[in-house]
Amino acid sequence: MVKLYIALKQRFVFQKGQGICLKDIATLWSPQGLPKGIEKLRVQQARPQGMEPVSFVAVCALIQAHYPGYELIQAGEIEVWLMPQPPSPKGGFSAFWRTALAVLILTLGAGFGVVYFHADVDMPKVHQQIYEMVTGQMDEHPLWVSLPYSVGLAVGAGIFFLRPGARKYQEPTPLELKEFTYAQDVENFRKNQLGGGGS
Repeated sequence: MVKLYIALKQRFVFQKGQGICLKDIATLWSPQGLPKGIEKLRVQQARPQGMEPVSFVAVCALIQAHYPGYELIQAGEIEVWLMPQPPSPKGGFSAFWRTALAVLILTLGAGFGVVYFHADVDMPKVHQQIYEMVTGQMDEHPLWVSLPYSVGLAVGAGIFFLRPGARKYQEPTPLELKEFTYAQDVENFRKNQLGGGGS
């Protein structure tokens, strides 16, 4: 009996009204070569109203119905999740002001957080001590210590989150990793709500 290896993907994002073929949700391989037309088998008509799982068992039943005589071997996930393409965010005047308001709130929140931290650890006194250690003199407002520190704090935060060199090596930035983790959490939450059964 000819072996046919089936590696289901974790997810497949489809467009509204798109029909889903076997090649969209799985990678197929056989030592004898794939039978003609197997990758174009229609899994089902996509349902754009929500997520839906397709199990390995359902894929095996589909293949056996059209191509009997193959030994089907699982080489990937036990199910693939079909996910509708989320609608593109609408732009315009209101979207601009919502974004501006979010940036303002986040900036103020981060600024207050830094200020409260510095007040808590008495940062002005630390700067005075640094100034005194370097110059041997006492100054209540050592601006040549405080100003470079403030600029360096902002530049350092920007470099950490944006990682200018990351694009060269295809490395994700910390912000992209956080966005990915958030998207994974949302996806897992929706999966748990729907249940993990196959179709």
